[in-house]
Amino acid sequence: MTAIKNTAGGGHGVPQIIAQSAVSSSVTGTLAETTLATIALPALQANSIVRITHDHTFTNNADTKTITARINGTSVGAYNIASNATSSMQRRLANRNSKSSQLVTPATAGTSFGSSTSGYLTATIDTSVPTTLTLTGTLANAADTITLESYIVEVLNP
Repeated sequence: MTAIKNTAGGGHGVPQIIAQSAVSSSVTGTLAETTLATIALPALQANSIVRITHDHTFTNNADTKTITARINGTSVGAYNIASNATSSMQRRLANRNSKSSQLVTPATAGTSFGSSTSGYLTATIDTSVPTTLTLTGTLANAADTITLESYIVEVLNP
């Protein structure tokens, strides 16, 4: 894959959908972190933003269920969910005028927009080359289930 550059309307970048799926993927019967989706990301520009939106269903009980988004193994958001049946999440990873310095939206459980007591995360992922995004699930009780119901991954370029 090569770096992508979409332009429209006088040269302004437009979002490009990299991957999407509504085919469910579940984890149950194990306490090990389990990959629910793997998405190939292209090389990015110095100010690209990756927007990751994903929807889940869970066993609705007090046990903790953890959803993690990783790029090349580096966590760009881990969310602990308990006592909920569903969740919709959105995370953004923004290159900060560099292909190896990122700002990531706070990893507050179940909250995609609004205020947070958590600070922004930073990362140093080399996005000058193609990378791999994984969405994973980890259970605290092997009898529970996490299901990734759908996801969409977009790249926004300036």
